[in-house]
Amino acid sequence: MGRQAKVTSIDVIEQFAAAMKCFDDDAKAALDSIELEVRKALHWIQRDRRDYWTQRIRRGWNEVNIARKELERKMMFYPGDDRPSCHDERLALEAAKRRLQLAQTKMEAVKRWSHRAEREVTEYIGAVSQLKRWMEHDLPRAHRDLARMARALEDYVALGSSAEAELPAHLTALIGEESTTQPATDEATEAADTGDGQTPKQDSDDEEPADG
Repeated sequence: MGRQAKVTSIDVIEQFAAAMKCFDDDAKAALDSIELEVRKALHWIQRDRRDYWTQRIRRGWNEVNIARKELERKMMFYPGDDRPSCHDERLALEAAKRRLQLAQTKMEAVKRWSHRAEREVTEYIGAVSQLKRWMEHDLPRAHRDLARMARALEDYVALGSSAEAELPAHLTALIGEESTTQPATDEATEAADTGDGQTPKQDSDDEEPADG
């Protein structure tokens, strides 16, 4: 006997298709937003922070040179035993050196984190690429399959058949199974040689002839 169908609600297929469409829209929006934020963070590390600390290093060298020259000038202005301690100038020079060292340390950290962040971004893009391919190719195909299934079921319901009716060929092909229809049996043909369906009694050669 061929496959049987008991259609209860075609709306479920349409609701599922609508849910898939919502997922598609939300997922694409989320992926685009995440990628934008990730690239902004990478740009902030590789460009903004690098330029900022590069400028701070240049300023630090200038401050160190100025503080050193000021200390040397004051020491040369008072030669011999009259030379002052130059306490303030020495403190200014040490502070300028610390600022320069901090800027150089930050630049090293920027370089280190720049490489790490770029590697993480590359790994993230590779991880979501499979999902993107599925959304670009498999998801639209699933939408088309659901639409064809809904149309096929609507056509089937339109036939006005009972729940025991066989699936139409195009619906059977859609779900991936071939219809195996068993040809109808003509009951009249089956009973043609048997009358009432009983095997006819054969004449016996050993039957005794009647008297007379």
